[in-house]
Amino acid sequence: MIRKKYRKSYIKQSYSPGQVCEFDWGDVKLTIDGKPITLQLAVFTSALGNYRYAVLFYNQKTESFLQAHAVFFEHLIGSYHQLVYDNTRVAVKKFVGLSEKEPTESLLKLSLYYGFDFRFCNAKSGWEKGHVERSVEYCQKKSF
Repeated sequence: MIRKKYRKSYIKQSYSPGQVCEFDWGDVKLTIDGKPITLQLAVFTSALGNYRYAVLFYNQKTESFLQAHAVFFEHLIGSYHQLVYDNTRVAVKKFVGLSEKEPTESLLKLSLYYGFDFRFCNAKSGWEKGHVERSVEYCQKKSF
């Protein structure tokens, strides 16, 4: 039996200022008043320059997702042209076929209000938003 072996290849991309920003959630384990607590870190990372912005929340619910974006865009005094998401429940309503995803109503309204496009990564393909993947760890080490 002959098997074809495919090698992975990566294409270096170039970005313009304000073009692409990636979003991800991460856990932060802290001790506050002697009690251990796990908080959720919402992290934005620009594709150009790896500019990072992070906000802590108690959960990853839609309200936290929306507030994270509002605070980030207020900080920027604007928004990026495109935001990249993984398959988080607050962004993806359902999967349509093998690779298509239907966004949640909250993400649609958010994108219309702030005027940005969005795209989703494929499942289990962290390299498709590689800028933000290491940013969660970076923010944890530098901040806590």
